[in-house]
Amino acid sequence: MKYSGENDNFDFKLTVFHDLYNRADIPDYIKVKAFPTMLRGLALDFYYANIINKHLNFNGTYNAITNYFEGPEYK
Repeated sequence: MKYSGENDNFDFKLTVFHDLYNRADIPDYIKVKAFPTMLRGLALDFYYANIINKHLNFNGTYNAITNYFEGPEYK
């Protein structure tokens, strides 16, 4: 259940990510490190080209992905 940025529902994929993350009982501060595991294709490419070196927290990473793939600029 990975998000590619193409005809995917990001909110649904994020719900699955949160469910799996919570089941694994991983501390919240590590969530941002696990985030790329829910990405594939264009979304994963975007992450490695534009986000990884910015050292954003989870909300910053989430916002960068949603703004690029779900925001008005993309549409």
